[in-house]
Amino acid sequence: MELWIWRNLRFLLPPDWEMLLFSRESDMGRCAFADRYAYRLEVNWRAGSGPPDLDRMTSDYLAKLRLDGTMPDAESVQCGDAYGIQGHQNGVLTSRFGSYIPAERCLVETVFLWPETKNEALEREVMESLGPEPEHDGRFRRWRAFGMDLLATSTLALSACRSDPASVQMTFADSADRRREIFERLGMVDTWLQRPVADWLLSHLPQDVTVHSTSSLEHEGHTIDMVEGSSRPGIFRRPVSYEAAAWVCPTDGRLYCASSRAMGAATGEQRLSCCDDLELAP
Repeated sequence: MELWIWRNLRFLLPPDWEMLLFSRESDMGRCAFADRYAYRLEVNWRAGSGPPDLDRMTSDYLAKLRLDGTMPDAESVQCGDAYGIQGHQNGVLTSRFGSYIPAERCLVETVFLWPETKNEALEREVMESLGPEPEHDGRFRRWRAFGMDLLATSTLALSACRSDPASVQMTFADSADRRREIFERLGMVDTWLQRPVADWLLSHLPQDVTVHSTSSLEHEGHTIDMVEGSSRPGIFRRPVSYEAAAWVCPTDGRLYCASSRAMGAATGEQRLSCCDDLELAP
């Protein structure tokens, strides 16, 4: 099973389930997962001020599904401590479970689709793994998705996310875009990286960055090239610090890059992990 962390929610999924749809919003959104054959799972969330009456919600929803014929064979089911509804919807056996995550003040609906035989053991394992991902070191929020394991500053929101077969980028920023953190994972390195990573990193910097120093370190077989500098985002704005690091992981052969533009001093912490040998700093 593989750990996913999204919107401060963590859960375990089979390694061949990939995220095909996602939402950046924290108040209300959805993630959808599929394998090579079909959709398998949806995780929906909605922020709330307090715990809802899940028993009543489940009972009302069960009655509605039976009444309108959306799921005529709907029945109540239990998976561990979670209660839900199961039945055939659009010809596919579907299980829906509602959970409230107090630490996040968030109502989560987990929807399993079973076009073939239902795997009760897998369903139970996923539901038992669902829970909150606490803040790290009082400063960071952990995200684990698309082959990246990262720590983003907790005061920043996920402002953009791109996931292509050989190029993944997640961007976190404040509302004014004065502080920004970008995490990247690039594949097919042998076909396009024709120069040292240190040179690629310098060419990858924003045009407004002035480089003050470069360095390199070795850690558990990883050669990490780093840049520190400053940028002036506007004519009348004072310079802000900028730092970036990049390396090719010897385990999967992909290039990873983490950069930060912030009002404060550079932290120099390892906040992007590519494999078990390169652990997150806090």
